[in-house]
Amino acid sequence: MGDLFTVSGFYNATPLFHFSGRHDVILSIDYEKISEEDLLNAIAETDKFHLRPLGYMLVGSTAYADISTLPGHYILFWELTNACDSNVAIDIDQTAMEKCCLAVEDHFDEMYRKIRHRGSISALEIRILSHGAFDALMDFFVSRGTSASQYKTPTAIRSKEAMMVLEERVVGRFFSQATPSCRSAEFERK
Repeated sequence: MGDLFTVSGFYNATPLFHFSGRHDVILSIDYEKISEEDLLNAIAETDKFHLRPLGYMLVGSTAYADISTLPGHYILFWELTNACDSNVAIDIDQTAMEKCCLAVEDHFDEMYRKIRHRGSISALEIRILSHGAFDALMDFFVSRGTSASQYKTPTAIRSKEAMMVLEERVVGRFFSQATPSCRSAEFERK
């Protein structure tokens, strides 16, 4: 079913359960739940149809659910290079990046789009990072005990300190300029 439960005690020999959440949920701000699979699929589709045609190559990506302001929003940290020559600096096109924001949102599930449409979640943000940002993130985790040979970039950042490592390397910030489409006919009538 995908539900996670914790045994909170026993009544005689029968375990008592406490609902802990859903399996594979890595991001959530309101009622929506974004799984790792949903996030990676949305990024892959956006990369294929929006980044590669412009000559960008996605080097690394991670996400963060920012609830420091109301309404909260999702932040994607992306490190991009020139697909033809990684030594050449890229010129970031604002319109293209805004389209990427909307493309990612359009790939999220119906619950996300409904909540976004209502205004309970604000526009998705993509923060472009300078070259080497994900190497710095790896150095951060290794300095805290993670094995360098076992390290894998996290799909979602939960540590404020790790987010600050990336934040120091932000070279561009882009937001969706439109609200993602709601495909539910019932929602559109409301």
